This record gives sequence, structure tokens and C-alpha cells, in this order.
Amino acid sequence: MKKTSIILLILLLVFQIYPVSVQASATGGCHTLQADRALAGNERYTGSAKAVILYEMNTQTLVYAHNPDEAINPTGLIKLLSALIVLEEGNLDDVVTVKRSTLNSVGVGAVSAGLKAGEEITLRDLLYCVMVSSANDAAAVMAEHVAGTQADFVAKMNTRAATAGCVNTHFTNVHGLKDDRQRSTARDLAILTELALQNEQFREFFAVTQYTVPATNMSAARNLTTTNYLMDTSSKYYDERVTGGKPAAATTTDRSIICTAQSGEASYLCVVISAKARTSGSMVTRYTNFDEASKLFDFGFDGFAVQQVLGTQQPFDLYPVSEGENRVVVGPDAEVFALLPIEFEASKLQLVDTPDGQALRAPLAEGTTVGTLAIYYDSILIGQTNLLARHDVAAQGTTIQIPDDANGNRGGSFLRLIKWVGIVLLIVGVSAVAVLIIVRRINVTRRRKAARRTRQRREV
Repeated sequence: MKKTSIILLILLLVFQIYPVSVQASATGGCHTLQADRALAGNERYTGSAKAVILYEMNTQTLVYAHNPDEAINPTGLIKLLSALIVLEEGNLDDVVTVKRSTLNSVGVGAVSAGLKAGEEITLRDLLYCVMVSSANDAAAVMAEHVAGTQADFVAKMNTRAATAGCVNTHFTNVHGLKDDRQRSTARDLAILTELALQNEQFREFFAVTQYTVPATNMSAARNLTTTNYLMDTSSKYYDERVTGGKPAAATTTDRSIICTAQSGEASYLCVVISAKARTSGSMVTRYTNFDEASKLFDFGFDGFAVQQVLGTQQPFDLYPVSEGENRVVVGPDAEVFALLPIEFEASKLQLVDTPDGQALRAPLAEGTTVGTLAIYYDSILIGQTNLLARHDVAAQGTTIQIPDDANGNRGGSFLRLIKWVGIVLLIVGVSAVAVLIIVRRINVTRRRKAARRTRQRREV
């Protein structure tokens, strides 16, 4: 029996220990915010919001979605896009003179920073007023300064949204005050927020909870406090996992929020649109947009974890090579990490390969891309990578010389290959045991954290 055949038989043992499936019942993926399916599938939503999105940013996984494409009033959430455009096109050190006509355009009763006609204030401080306290007068002033007019700034917003792929969004003003012509969706707002979070300065403004605007020519210093109670340590809604956010309100009881949270290796973006606040008479007793965001984070952090599905040293299969002396061992070209349920069912994990017939012809060089590999969980695409040839395959009839090893012994390369195979087998075995231990520890930790948060809420 040829030595290469012995090697292939040894490698086949790996696949008998770790079998893979080559069939999947669907091709829908959960990657990116444009995904057609969420990883959580048809999990029922029990909150009061009209629409929600839960998205894990590190693995780009849409974990949960409820009415993600329903047209809604985006209210003050559009200030996130306004802020991004100001950061990209404005100079934060500019000193802006407030115009009376700009203040009159906002109207009476809107959330305000108390700006006065003739007041001189930096663009940076205007942006803090917008991002920390959601001031509508500041949003209008900074938009006019950057674009010349509010209408021109709105045109920039719509262009940017369309470029980002937001097909269900149309803006009519720069601050989000009610306008029946203005619309967006939870998905589109999440797309714009993910885009904005790529800007380092935006991330800083998104995370600020306290800021003091220095005194101006017409005002004493202004102390700003965040309206995102999830980040207010003195609030009953405080959630230590939350790293940034922007709440908004259409009415006293119609509340929304876009926020982010981090714990362990997972980083979530959450959108809650039009959650109905609880009231007693005319008083709000509970802002449910904050409650529902925290519950969605619980769902994500307690139910899912980032896990390595494939490693670069892990062989996958044996492919026949046209006109080749033998078949070729193939494996992934990169490590694949995916978000999976912590207590996932192994039977639902499927690996589906697509060989590239054009590439599988001898002579075949090590490292050649010979196909692709898709990873599914419960028929939902969770990852993909290229498959590479792990060794050379000579054409039929080619004489293969077995080189000497460093000590002059014949077959040194063969022995090194056998050693490599043994190492792979050892790594795969140890990795399997390690994964089982890690998953078990994660389960225990998650349950403890969930129980602790439940106790804390009951105490509140």
C-alpha cells in the first residue's frame, strides 16, 4: 500500500470521530443587519415595543428581530445620523452664532438647551447638547452651520441613509420632531447606528453621561446629564453592561432607545422603538424602553456565546483530484467564530462544502483554494470560509521522490507528515474536551448572573 494512502486512511479516522453533514434545508443567513433571518428564529416577543432589533456586532449576527421593517416615526433617534454628519463634515472648534430664525424654526415646548439669539457657542458644545440631553434647538443650529440650511442638511441625511442601504427611510428634519412624512424602521436605524459606531469620535459622544458646557457670552455654564437612564448610576434602570445610547420620545408614553452593551466577548446593539411607558394617571411610573432593552441584553448575553467552530489546523475532508496521483486533504483557510446558543444542539450544527471543480486538477499545489465551506445552525447560515489544499498532489505518472530528513534517513518528509497528523488528532481531541468544559462553565456563570439580576429587579 502506498504511503500516501496510509496517510489518507489515518485522516479518515478524524472524520469518523468528528462527522460532518453535507446537507442543509435552507440557505438563509443571520449575518449583517440585512439578514433575512434572525438566529433566535421565531422566538415570540412579549414586550410592548412596536419594533426591536438585537444584533451582536463582533460576529455581525442578527440575534433577534421583531417587526424590523415596519415604518415608524423615528423621533429623536435621527439625531444619531445628524451627529455623524457633523463629525464628518464640521470643525468642532468652530464658534457658532445662534440665529433667532433658527430658534423659531424649532417651535415652543421642544426639548431645548436654552440657546439664545446672538449666543456664541462652539460646534463641539452644540453636539454635546444634542447627544447628552437631546436638545432640538442645538440640533437645528449645528445643522445650519454645517450645511448652510436645515433643508440642505436633511438632504445630506437622506443621501447618507440611501448609500448605507436604508430603503425604508425618509427624513424631513434634523431633530426628529413630529412630521407625518418622516419615517424609518428599526433595521434602518440599526444600520445607521452601526455605521456611526465606526467613527471613534461618535463612540465617545455616544457614551457621555455628564458634561458641562462652558459659559458663553449670553449664558452661565450649563450642566448636562444623560437622558439614557441605563447609564445613570443613580437610576433604577442602571445596567452596568451598557456602553452607550440615545433615548427618544414621540409622546410622554411612547418611548424608544438605541443602545450598546458589552460583556465578555459579545458586544450588542439594541433598538427598541415605541415601547409603551406605564402610567398612573398623568404620571409615568415606568419607562419600559429601558426595561425592554435590558431584557433583550439578558436574552443575548445569557442565551448565546461567541464560540470557535473551526480552526485553521483542522482537516475537513478528502477531495478527489482529476488526473492526480491521490486525493487531497482540505481544510479551512481561517478560524471561524460564530455566535451560538450556549446550550446548542450539536445535531443542528451543519457544515456544507462546495468543491471548486475547476481547481481540483493535478498538479495541485498546497494552499490552493479548492472550495468553500458554509456553517449552519438550525438551517441558518452562521459562518463561511474557503477550503484550501493541505498538501501538493502530483499528476498521475509523476515520480515522487521521498527526500531525506535532516539525518539522512529516507522518508523524512513522510514521517514529519505522520507526526503532523498525530498532532492534529491530539489537538482536535484536547479541543473537544476543552470546549465541553468551557461550555459547562459558561452555562453555570450565565445562570448565576441571570439569577442575580432577577433578584436585583425584584428588590427594585
